[in-house]
Amino acid sequence: MSRLSEKLKNALQVAPPAMGFFSSARISSKPKMLLVAWANLEDFEKEPGLCEGADAAVIVSAKIPAARALKATSKTLGEIPFGVWFEGDAQGLKALDGAGTDFVVFSPEKMPLASLDVEKPGRVAGIPLDLEDGLLRAVSELPVDAFIINSPGTTPLTFQDLMRFRRLGDWITKPLMAVVPAPITGDEVKALWDAGIDALVVSLSSENQAGFRELRKTLDGLTLKTKRKWMRANAIVPAVKSEESAHGGAPDEGGDEEDE
Repeated sequence: MSRLSEKLKNALQVAPPAMGFFSSARISSKPKMLLVAWANLEDFEKEPGLCEGADAAVIVSAKIPAARALKATSKTLGEIPFGVWFEGDAQGLKALDGAGTDFVVFSPEKMPLASLDVEKPGRVAGIPLDLEDGLLRAVSELPVDAFIINSPGTTPLTFQDLMRFRRLGDWITKPLMAVVPAPITGDEVKALWDAGIDALVVSLSSENQAGFRELRKTLDGLTLKTKRKWMRANAIVPAVKSEESAHGGAPDEGGDEEDE
């Protein structure tokens, strides 16, 4: 399990009320929405403290970063798990794992199926906000840790965006991460949470670092509703009764005397 996957699991798990005299594992008493930084490798290298306050980070690079650069980034980030936007092959995955990469973010249409033979790093699939219905029914079965929704991250969120988020949240059972602008208000965060979003992904640079930290404070100050993904709405198909059962069972062999 990737460290990102473990963080998502722990953030969404809520401790039940203590019973008896036995102590239980330390689990948060309330669910938490995670904050993920999305930045260019050059920005990570220029400003070591760029991702302060992030729960995880994603490195975007025109090509797969050199192992030396990734190891330096890993050392800089410390306990913050990081991933790389990846569009390569199975050998590239092995190289990334050896350089300390916790997970990769990829486009499903570009990741070769042969990568299934490589257990690490973890996988996060990028999906569009308007994912077509035919794929939506199958996406939860993919062998990935989570999904990143490629939503417009530089414009104010709209009600239409919220409707689309909820559509994805109602169908997809695995953790959902959404690209959003920063900062956003507490009410916007709660609306996204109720729609099924588990983590916010923010494009981060030195120019919007203040907005990122403001969003961190907003998330820390919120009390979110306990969310159970297995109780999300699913399509319900009404059962069609047979003609016999609809009329109270099979007719008597002798027929109905009143009809004679």
